[in-house]
Amino acid sequence: MATMQFLVLRRRLVVTILALAALLLAADMGYRQYLLSIRLPPEEMFQKALAETRASSSYLYKSESTLVVDNRTTYISKIQGKWAAPDRVSITGTMINTPVDFIQIGDTSYMKDQFSGRWLTLQGNSLSQSALFVSELQPLANFDFQSITGIRYLGTEKLNGQNLRVLEITPLLKNPFLNMQFTNFKVKLWLDPIDYRIRQAYLDGNAKTGDKSKLVIQLQFFDFDKKITIAPPVS
Repeated sequence: MATMQFLVLRRRLVVTILALAALLLAADMGYRQYLLSIRLPPEEMFQKALAETRASSSYLYKSESTLVVDNRTTYISKIQGKWAAPDRVSITGTMINTPVDFIQIGDTSYMKDQFSGRWLTLQGNSLSQSALFVSELQPLANFDFQSITGIRYLGTEKLNGQNLRVLEITPLLKNPFLNMQFTNFKVKLWLDPIDYRIRQAYLDGNAKTGDKSKLVIQLQFFDFDKKITIAPPVS
């Protein structure tokens, strides 16, 4: 009899827990839908998204840069990165078909020699500030604009099971390296409706050579404010 009572109580407890979980999930979904129903003007939405994302203490990201010519795609870089405030970044992946492992801590850079496996140390060098590697090492710098000639709200779109706000921006970039070779940039941003942080971005620009080639940069951000350790490599 005692065993039967235990099983009945346990079953009731499980049902109660599942019911509470369902209620919490429904409440969260309802809250997100409520937030989606309230939106700022597109300009304010972008400024808030940029400020909230930059205020993060850490995040993980993925970056892919490609050159599209006659519908053929060539990878410029494909990396996974980690960033931690105030000045630590680590990436691994490929750049121009070459494996790369790189760590930046303050003004010290560590780059892995792919042939020997040894780490090279460069003091007083901050490659993460270089316009050449901005997409790979400082992805948020892709949203540094001289000006914005057009911005519009495209509504919501489901990404990884979440409804996100979508903005389309026509900017003039600050990056001199990109401006020298490409023009007519378009930027598409996916924003979380609760914290407004950028979850995904898509940038493309047309080559100034007139050969219809296009630069495409795709970014994903996740695990904001999680504990991320970026330390000097062990030689």
